[in-house]
Amino acid sequence: MKKFSFYSIFVYYSVKDLIQDIIIPVIVATGLCLFIHISSCNIAEQLDKLVALGLDIVPAMVALLFSAYAIIITFFADKVFQSIKEKPKGKQLINTLNATFCLYLLVLVFGVLIMLLTSILSGLNLESDNATRINYIAYWIISFLLTYSVVTLFGIILDIYYCGKATLL
Repeated sequence: MKKFSFYSIFVYYSVKDLIQDIIIPVIVATGLCLFIHISSCNIAEQLDKLVALGLDIVPAMVALLFSAYAIIITFFADKVFQSIKEKPKGKQLINTLNATFCLYLLVLVFGVLIMLLTSILSGLNLESDNATRINYIAYWIISFLLTYSVVTLFGIILDIYYCGKATLL
């Protein structure tokens, strides 16, 4: 069985976990789109700004992810976690943390691909009758992925804190 791979997302990351993790990003992305629509801002300009912001911060988020993963792996090597890993709930905890890291990396990669595609297409200045709708959809997806990434990073930071607290007690 592959415990440390993207396979772990489908085994250890439940639908309940997914629903809990996407509530805030859905609300934020929807709220941003509604705010832009109500305030009559140019969605194309706002989309370009969001893509630029995303492409600026995602590399730092990837670096933080790998740093956090290294810290968690260090905790797993501790004597306290050796006893935790032997228990069923301890194994579940470790596998769920691994699945969270894998999903986070997958979301970051998918987000970068969407932002690059959006940036390339906006640079082509294509004309479309549905340009505004397409821009709103792209804006919602990108703002959802960025918000999801920030919320998940916050969750990972909390996981590191609690793992560190467990090793100190």
